[in-house]
Amino acid sequence: MEFRIVFDSTEATGKLFLYDAWSRKEGKEKITKQILREEPIGTVEFIVTNAIEVTSLNVEEKYRKRGFGKLVMDIIFSLSVYYNKPVELTSADDAIPFYKKIGMKLKRGTTDVFVWQSKKRL
Repeated sequence: MEFRIVFDSTEATGKLFLYDAWSRKEGKEKITKQILREEPIGTVEFIVTNAIEVTSLNVEEKYRKRGFGKLVMDIIFSLSVYYNKPVELTSADDAIPFYKKIGMKLKRGTTDVFVWQSKKRL
C-alpha cells in the first residue's frame, strides 16, 4: 500500500494505491517489487477543500467484495476526522449500494451525491 498526501497553500490532494501482493500479506520485498512493475489493483484520489472530495475510487473487478473499497474509504473517513470536514462524492449508479453499506448518506435533494460526517472531533 502506498499513500501520498501533498500540500500546497490552499488544499491537500492525495492518492492511495493498493497492490495485489499486499492483499496476500506478502513480505515488504515482494510488495516493493510488485509496486515497481505492476498497476495497482485499486486507487482512490481526493481533494481537501471545504470537504474531503473523493474524485475517484476504483477497485479492479476481480478484487471487489474483498474489503478493499471499504479499507480505502476508512482511510478517507479518518482524514475527515483529522481535518474535521465531511466526505463528499458523486457516485455511479452501480456503486450506490456500496456507499450506503459503508454508512454514507445521500445529500438532501440529490440522487447520486453522498456525504459522510464524523461525530468525533480530534
